[in-house]
Amino acid sequence: MKAKKLIPIFALLLGLSSFASCTPGDQALELAPYWHKGAKVAYVELKEELTYDVTFEKGSGLESVGYDLNYLNGKYTTKLEQKSDYTYEYTTTFSIDVIYTLDGQDPVTKTDSVTSKVRFEATTDNLKPISSEKTIICHSPLLVTDPEKVEDCYFGGKALQYSVVTNYEEDGSKGTAVKTDLETKEAEELSIKKSGKLSFFDNEQIPFVLRALSTEVTTAKVKTYSAFAEAMQTVAISFSKEAESAHTFEKLTVNGEAKQNESFTYREASIKIDAKNSGVTQTLYIATQEQDRNVILQMQTPLSYSLGTLTYSLTSITRSEKQ
Repeated sequence: MKAKKLIPIFALLLGLSSFASCTPGDQALELAPYWHKGAKVAYVELKEELTYDVTFEKGSGLESVGYDLNYLNGKYTTKLEQKSDYTYEYTTTFSIDVIYTLDGQDPVTKTDSVTSKVRFEATTDNLKPISSEKTIICHSPLLVTDPEKVEDCYFGGKALQYSVVTNYEEDGSKGTAVKTDLETKEAEELSIKKSGKLSFFDNEQIPFVLRALSTEVTTAKVKTYSAFAEAMQTVAISFSKEAESAHTFEKLTVNGEAKQNESFTYREASIKIDAKNSGVTQTLYIATQEQDRNVILQMQTPLSYSLGTLTYSLTSITRSEKQ
């Protein structure tokens, strides 16, 4: 079996942050709660749940490995709850079956998952992070040209299993992240310190933070801390200047009511790490606030080494609001 290299499937999955504003220079962002009916509202008891189907399109990079890779039965759910006048809780749940097939051997099916929970302040306090938790279970594929058995196709023939628990000081500019290998139980404590004028967010707030930006924002940058890179990162986002006319869904329910062929006006956003080795670019389609509260309609996340693309398509919106 020839040399192999770990492919970080979840390096960009569900967790990039960054922006710039249409104003030049390193500045903080102007944020507003566009997930409400109006951006300027008094406190309401808000609960919102969004559900997405996740599908996989194979890429040309699979021609360079000695096995077949497929992802099926993907689901992604986000839950937003306003806990008080000043704080929100945002949770996400992702799961997908990954299938490894090697000629002459029975396919092996595993389940990858990512769960997260983050607490943060309201937009009046710039969505300042309070704390977050994240757990990843991933059977990460390897670059290997002639594997002898199916288990050679993914990292160590087992799952990568990690948790990250992050807590911030009151001003949100400092904190600690504890990264734990769930197999060995080895834990590492990492220090977080913000610098500069860019807005800073916990990694698990993204892509939700995109919903707090007005249509006047076309490019921007923000800071976030990556516990896996063990470094502060800047990630750049650019928005299309004009909203597209429609994004049509074949299946969608809103508070239980079927909305087949419903069309949304949206803007396209692209996200990538602002560095020399920026990696892949994530693409999001975001409904306008007038159409539906800046909700994320679709996300496309390429896997490393052109193995393929995961597409998250909105299938259900459930909301309740009480004064």
